[in-house]
Amino acid sequence: NPNILYTKRIHLHFIRSVVNALALYFWFTSLTLSSLADVSAIGNSAPIFATLLAIVFIKEKIILSRIIAIVLGFVGVMIILNPNFHYVELGHYYALIAAILWGFLVVFLKNLSTTENSFSVIFYFQLFLFVSFGILFYDFIEVPHKLNLVFILLLALFGNLSQICYFQALKLRDISYISPFEYLRFIFLTVFGMIFFYEYPSQGTYFGSLVIFLGILV
Repeated sequence: NPNILYTKRIHLHFIRSVVNALALYFWFTSLTLSSLADVSAIGNSAPIFATLLAIVFIKEKIILSRIIAIVLGFVGVMIILNPNFHYVELGHYYALIAAILWGFLVVFLKNLSTTENSFSVIFYFQLFLFVSFGILFYDFIEVPHKLNLVFILLLALFGNLSQICYFQALKLRDISYISPFEYLRFIFLTVFGMIFFYEYPSQGTYFGSLVIFLGILV
């Protein structure tokens, strides 16, 4: 239905896509410069930035229980990842920039949720991202092997389903309410790691997951 894609805010869709492209660039670059644990730990400050930016730009009111939930979630992630910040690296700065940009993206999404539907938001995001990345990285495009193509298609499917659910959540509740739930991914990652890769978690992972779960209960 073409009416689903009708929008009067194409400029905001474009800005959101540009910011997301920059966030992706800084994130993947940081992974090449610093350890996965360090980068992931810094990257998971994004919900904190999203909450702070929501207070500043869209005047969300925040209550103590949500602050506690976000803090507990971040602490739980730090316990699981156990990063070793011996000294500050360039990759750490890149990861921090990516986290801040992701915070802005959540604010953009919340703003779009007042007038747009999830399908138009995803369509324009993918369109602008495809065009910008296609131009910038044209020389690096490769035809993937059969198995990799299947994984890429699954990544696209689950990624878009995740965006639809997240966008619908923003339509219904405040950013400060939704942000703590992002830390639940580490609990699911732990379970999936055990099922698919036989990676059994350490005591720190169990304890960190418990802290995250307590934050969600709060």
